Parts: sequence; C-alpha cells; structure tokens
Amino acid sequence: MMRGVRVLTMSLIAAGAVIHSEAAKYNAADHRTFVAVYQHAYNFEWLKYLMYVPADYLKSGKSYPLIVYFHGAEQKGDDPDLLRVCALNKQLDENKKEKFPFIVISPQLPGKPGFEMPYSMDRGTWYSGKFLSEVNDLLDHIIARYAVDTNRIYCAGASMGGFATWEMAIRYPHRFAAIAPCCGEGDPSQVCAIKDVPVWVFHAEADEIMPVKGSDDMISALKACGGKVEFVRPAGGDHEKCWSNQFDELYKWLLTHNKN
Repeated sequence: MMRGVRVLTMSLIAAGAVIHSEAAKYNAADHRTFVAVYQHAYNFEWLKYLMYVPADYLKSGKSYPLIVYFHGAEQKGDDPDLLRVCALNKQLDENKKEKFPFIVISPQLPGKPGFEMPYSMDRGTWYSGKFLSEVNDLLDHIIARYAVDTNRIYCAGASMGGFATWEMAIRYPHRFAAIAPCCGEGDPSQVCAIKDVPVWVFHAEADEIMPVKGSDDMISALKACGGKVEFVRPAGGDHEKCWSNQFDELYKWLLTHNKN
C-alpha cells in the first residue's frame, strides 16, 4: 500500500514538473499575445501609472529599450489619465503613437495637482524616496513580464519630473544607460553618484517657473567630478517649452547609449 502511495506521489510530482515546464515554455513563447499595445493605465500595489507598448511588440520578437518618464506638478493625483494632457504622454496618444520605439512607464505621484505653497518649502511634497523606491520595484515588475532590453533603460522627465529624474538616477545609478532631466533641479552635492551615466539636459534661459540655475548648478557639479553632459540651453523661451517640445533629438540620443 505504501509503495503504491509513493509511486502515485512521484507520478504527480513528475506530472506537475512537466506542467510547470510546459507553462513556462508557453509563457516565454506566447506572452506577447496577451499584451495591450499603445498607452494604457495600470496599478502596481498602491502606485498608478501609464504604460506605452510599441505597436510592433506583438510580432517583432525583439526586446525593447524602456523609458521611465516622470510628469510635472499639475499631473499629480489618483487618475493616471491626467498624464495624457501634455508632454510625452500626450504625444504617445497622438503623433508618436505608431512608431515610438520605446516601452514607456509613467508613474503618477499622488497628491493635489500643482505646487504647494510656499514654493520654497515644497520639496517634501515632491518625488520622495518612498515613491521612487516603489518605482524601482515597478521597474523590476515590468522587466520580469515584458521583453525589456535591460542595457537600454533610461529615465526622463520635465519640471518637477526633471527633479525626479535627477533624484531617481542618483538613488539607482546602476539602472540607467542615460538620463534626461528637463527644466528641473536637484541636489548638486549628490550628483557625482551619476558621473558615469550620460546626461542630456534641456532648460530654457528664461524659464519663469523653474529657473535655469537649477540645471546650471547640477551640470557644474557633475562636470567637476568628470560627468558627461549634453546641455541644450536656448536663449529666451519659457517653461511651456518643457511640455510642447517634441524632443525627437533626445530620443535619438538616448538610443546611442547602452550600458555595454
């Protein structure tokens, strides 16, 4: 009797191993069948985000570069569709929808839209270490489930999202092949943590919301410790250029960088 139980148990274990193996093989071969292309809203634990998947993802069989994209202050809240109103997320619903070559994840910062006042005391309501840690976990979640080229992961954002880009890269410098903080600021005393990460910065001289000094200070500190920076600093201009600019030259520049 005991021998029969052992034989049955071993048979079930073997069958389970075969089923598990076949399931793993199935998932590896056919996971793209279940992926929604273009830009959609999702939840990860308490974090809400938009994710864009290129149109050719279902049939290409290749892995994709990925951008973590951080929004500005006016898109804070608990509805990630708010992110669609401007900048890259708006473009991914419109002119960049069909041919943008990156996967894009755009996490939404909870809170009341806009800047808290007084502005000078507002940094505590911006992208915190807890929030960025959750984004880092989200990135692991996405990598485990999608065909991501982990040598070509980038970080970008504008305005308050530019601040987040600097901060995310400083906290997790090993993650990124290159970053692009636009119209933002950061902590110059910490920036040498990313001296080996290529950086592309856009900031108009006449920005009335986020003064260009924020980028100037970060770039000066980064160059002082041997960092590599491309700085686009147009004369005149205003903060709106962070949202309306197509930044096609930026996305081409990102694709020239990988961690290898």
